[in-house]
Parts: sequence; C-alpha cells; structure tokens
Amino acid sequence: MMRNALSGIVAGSAVVSCILAAPVASAQEYQLGLSGGATYATLSGDLLEPDASEGKWGLLFGGFVGYTTHPIVSARMEVNWVQKGGTGVTATAADSIDLRLSYLEIPVVLELGTSFGRRVHGGLYGGIALGFRLSCDLGVNGTTGVSCHDAPMPLDLRSTEWSVPLGATLGLDVGGPVLYLDGRYSISISNVSKGSATSVKSRVWELIMRVGFPLM
Repeated sequence: MMRNALSGIVAGSAVVSCILAAPVASAQEYQLGLSGGATYATLSGDLLEPDASEGKWGLLFGGFVGYTTHPIVSARMEVNWVQKGGTGVTATAADSIDLRLSYLEIPVVLELGTSFGRRVHGGLYGGIALGFRLSCDLGVNGTTGVSCHDAPMPLDLRSTEWSVPLGATLGLDVGGPVLYLDGRYSISISNVSKGSATSVKSRVWELIMRVGFPLM
C-alpha cells in the first residue's frame, strides 16, 4: 500500500509539473525584426544655458532580436543607428551652437506585458544602452556644421555613451508577423563630452515602428 501511495504521489507530481511548465514552454519564442522611426533630442549640461536649449529632430533605423521566456516577460536586444543633438546658447551666452550626433546604439531591455485579447498586447520596458559615436557635426553662430574637431569652438566628445531607455509598446499580431508601436524616452547617464567643465548629456524621445517575425 505504501508503495502504491508513493507511486501515486510521484505520478501526480509529474502531472502537476507538466501542467505548470506547459504555459512557460509554449510561451518561449524568438523574434527577429526591423525598426524605424523618429527622434526628438535635446541637450543639457554645463555647456548650455538651461532655458536656451531647443530640440532637434532625427531618425532611427535598426533591427532587434527578442526572446519571450514567460507569457508576460520578454527580453530584447536592438542594434540601431540613431541621430541625437540639439541647439542652444552656451552658458556664457557668447555663442549659439547647433550640434548633430549619430550613434550605433545597442539597447538591451526587459519587458513586462499583458494581453488584450488574442492578437493585441502591450507592455512596459526598461534597460541599458551603449552607443558608439559615428559622427559629430557642430555649427557655431549660424555657420554650416562641420566636424566637431574642426569647428570654431572645438568640442571633444567621448567615443561612447551610456543611456537608459524607458518605454511602452503596443503589439498587434497580423497572422504571423507582429507589428509594434513604441514610445520611448532615452536618458543619457554618461557625459557626452570629455571635459568635465563642458558637460553635455542627451535626452531623446523616440517614436518607433517595429515588425517582428517569430522564428520558433
């Protein structure tokens, strides 16, 4: 009898384990996709007067790979070309600048989501991003932008930038591919410039359209 009871407990435990594991296993899915959208970037820091800074529109293009580990949890890594920058008056009010930057940026984010029916879901996400600077153009007092090193007021910038992306997404399954609309705010946590006396940090709003293709 004891043996039969133990056998029943083991069998029951196995069944329960399979039931509990099934939703997680079925939720596991890789996605590969493309991204594109618009950015609106501003600058802050010691270089500029806080009330004299204006934003600059730019573009974002790239791709991503995502992995869903649970019905409400997923992770995503992106590789994007993104434009940043801004315009404003220097802290001494002696010059006005127009700064245009571009980066190869690699965000890694963790998303928590929920479903609104069978085809629609939404989520909130956050993470960390490392950007590798590709270009830097600086215009001073209305002049045409040239390389930051050759500008009348040279600006020595770091080759990398760390930032924190925070966003919300809405996804629509269209019968295979999934379409996403993301609203994201990216906050620079590292000084863009090398000199501590002329600190510059980026703040970027991003509106992104993504299309993901399930792989398995």
